[in-house]
Amino acid sequence: MQDRATQSKSTTKLSEQLTGNTFRPSDFMRARHPELFSDSCVSSQPSLTKEVFEYHLELLTSRKEETIFEHFCRRLAEKELCPNLAPQTGPTGGGDSKCDAETYPVAQQIALRWYEGQSSGESLERWAFAFSAKQEWRSKVRSDVKGIAETGRSYTLIYFITSRYAKDKTRAALEDELTRAYGIKVRILDRSWILKCVFEHNRLELAVETLNLDETNVKSGKKIGPRDARNTDKLREVEERIQDTERYSGVEYQLAEDCLRAALLARALELPRVEIDGRFERADKIARGVGHRQQQLRVVYNRAWTAYWWFEDIGEFSRLYGQVELLASTSGEAIDLELLGNLWTVLHTSHSAGTLDDAAADLKRRTATLVTALEQSANDTSRPKDTLNKHCF
Repeated sequence: MQDRATQSKSTTKLSEQLTGNTFRPSDFMRARHPELFSDSCVSSQPSLTKEVFEYHLELLTSRKEETIFEHFCRRLAEKELCPNLAPQTGPTGGGDSKCDAETYPVAQQIALRWYEGQSSGESLERWAFAFSAKQEWRSKVRSDVKGIAETGRSYTLIYFITSRYAKDKTRAALEDELTRAYGIKVRILDRSWILKCVFEHNRLELAVETLNLDETNVKSGKKIGPRDARNTDKLREVEERIQDTERYSGVEYQLAEDCLRAALLARALELPRVEIDGRFERADKIARGVGHRQQQLRVVYNRAWTAYWWFEDIGEFSRLYGQVELLASTSGEAIDLELLGNLWTVLHTSHSAGTLDDAAADLKRRTATLVTALEQSANDTSRPKDTLNKHCF
């Protein structure tokens, strides 16, 4: 329980949020429910800046660290694109396989439980990867794609990751050219993508480990709070259960519940958004596979709630509202409509505050849909208790 000083501080902060002009949903929620957020304290921030990291990437070839860069790219691709990557074997420069890494087949049952990467498509498709730190990246991507295509393997996608900057127009034109020439989709990821992954997706420790950076310049001073320590243990236990492919045989509903629990624990720990969103996406896919409407609704509802109160992403909140509306308005259950009503309140407030325009809010139609669903529920004589919802709006 909070002591009086902490309660007073939280109340003061909440008042400032409500009366000031700098309202932030995450600050408001943190002041009202601090138990839903991280209690760790950061005393110092990493001193490694984007500029310093860029300089390190720029000098990779002069330090003859091409092999180190390839290792970094593979590890980064495992986190951001697909976990099932096998490195090339044999001599450097692609070895006998003509690529630096490629995906290996994984059972769909396993791939469904991933929360990192773009999708589960790579579990069935064959993707090839080429990494390069050369300054003249255009000729390198042409030669690498040509070599990979000429192997005759059934690749459906080729990723080329370069440590150099690539102009959007040049990159897009080259992707289209090579895709047409070889009949395999080509994606080029440059230094901008690397910087985004490292600094926005919190992959700094991975970069330090694989690029042999000075750890004294990148580690932050962080004191782990007791609540975070407990939640970290819980998250580890839940993830271990989820990865056990034999545990949920015949009880996939529980698998979806544990995936949702993992997402909520990651949110409470305030892990990078890419990890939280990935876990919610995993829970959503599994819940849709189970086909239990109320479970699907709870997953999407929590995603929408998180998008607004944790990430302050109004656009994503509005998009997810549509999914909740579809599931809740046709269920006829009062408890489902209560969840939709919660989101409607946030939607209405955001529209009134001007943070969501008329087109995105679609408030008139969404209000009518909710009212109609509430009236139908209230008029259902087989559920007398639902009449309590009749005058909610």
